[in-house]
Amino acid sequence: MSRKILVVDDMTANRKIIKAALAKAIENIETVEAEDGYKAIEVIKQGGISVVILDIMMPGIDGLDVLAAIKSDKRTCNIPVIMCSALYETGSLEKALKLGALDYFTKPLTEEQMKISLPLKIKNALEHFDNKNELVMFYEHIKDEMHLAEQIQKALITEHAYFPQGEIWGKYIPCEEVGGDMFCIKQVGEKLWFMIADISGHGISAAMISNMINIIFMTTVESCHMPDQLAKKINNTLFEVFGGSKFVLTSAFIGFMDKNSIIYVNSGHPYPVLYNFGQNKVESLSANGFLLGVLEDCGFQNVERKIGKGDAILLYTDGLFDKGMNSEFAAWDSVYEYCKNNIEHFGKGKEQLLSSLIDFFSNKGGKSFIDDVAVLIVEKT
Repeated sequence: MSRKILVVDDMTANRKIIKAALAKAIENIETVEAEDGYKAIEVIKQGGISVVILDIMMPGIDGLDVLAAIKSDKRTCNIPVIMCSALYETGSLEKALKLGALDYFTKPLTEEQMKISLPLKIKNALEHFDNKNELVMFYEHIKDEMHLAEQIQKALITEHAYFPQGEIWGKYIPCEEVGGDMFCIKQVGEKLWFMIADISGHGISAAMISNMINIIFMTTVESCHMPDQLAKKINNTLFEVFGGSKFVLTSAFIGFMDKNSIIYVNSGHPYPVLYNFGQNKVESLSANGFLLGVLEDCGFQNVERKIGKGDAILLYTDGLFDKGMNSEFAAWDSVYEYCKNNIEHFGKGKEQLLSSLIDFFSNKGGKSFIDDVAVLIVEKT
C-alpha cells in the first residue's frame, strides 16, 4: 500500500530534489507537495499523510507554526515530522525538536544525504508512524474491552431490590473502570444471603477475581446451611486456584437474615454497623476472622444476633474511609461514628442514608475516593 509523504518548502527546486531522491530510494510511496504553511495544513487536514518533511523558513506561516498546529491537533499529532533547515538555523531546530519534531536534516542536500541519510530518516519515520498507529489501535481495543468489562461488572451489582426477608440498597464506585470490591445477594428459602468483599488491588485482575467470587457465591450458597460453610468454600477455591498469593487476599463479610436473626462470619473485613429500629440506636458488629485465600482449610466462626422488623445492617469496604493516610487506614470506627451522629438518616429512607454517607466520606480530608468503594444496606422487612 502506497504511503503519502508531504514535502513542504516554498522553493520549487527543493521540493523536486527531495521528491526525486525519495522516489529512487523508497518503494510504495507517493509524494505530495505544498508550497507554504497554509497549503500544508490544508493537505494534512484532508488525511492520509504518513510523514511530513517541513521547511522551517517560509513566508506567511513558518515551519514552527505548522509543526505546532500538527502536534496540537489530536487527529494529526501522531504524524512524524522531519524538519529541514539551513545550517545556521540551529536555534530553530532546537525549538522544533521541543515542539515534537521527530528528526531533521540541513540543506543544501549533499549527494550522500540524498542517497543514504534522507531515505533512512524517512524509512525510520514511516516505521515510527506504523508503530504509533498500532499502539493507538491497541489502546482503543483495550478501552473497548475495559468498557465491556465495566458493563459486565455493573450488571452483576444489584443497587436496589425487594426480597421476602428484606430490602437492599447498594452502591459500587470503582476507582478505575473496573475494580475488586463487590457485593451480592440471594434469597434461598427463608434466608436472605448477602456478602460484601474487597479483593486486594484494583483494575482488571481484581475485577476478574471479584466476578469469580460472585459466581462461587451464587452457585454454592444453596448447598450451605451456615455462613462459615460458604466462607470455607470460597476460601478453599481461592487457595486452590491462586495458592495463597498476596494479590488475591480478600476480606469479606458473609451472612444471612432469616425470620428473627442475622447470622454471619467476618473474614478480616471492616466492621458493619447494625441499626436497631425499636431502640433507635446503632452498634458496631466487631468480629474478626481470617482473610479469604490466605490459608487452606482454615475455620470461620458464626455469630448470631437477634433482629426485628425495621432493623438494618450497613456494610462497606475500606475504600469508603481510606484516603491514603496512615491514621485513616484502620479507622473503621469512623463509619460507626458517622452513623451514630446521623442516626436520623436511618429513618429518612435508606437511599438517602446511602447517598449522604457517600457524599460525606467522598469529601472527607479534602480528597475524593482513591480506592474502590462498595456500600450495602440490608433492612429487615
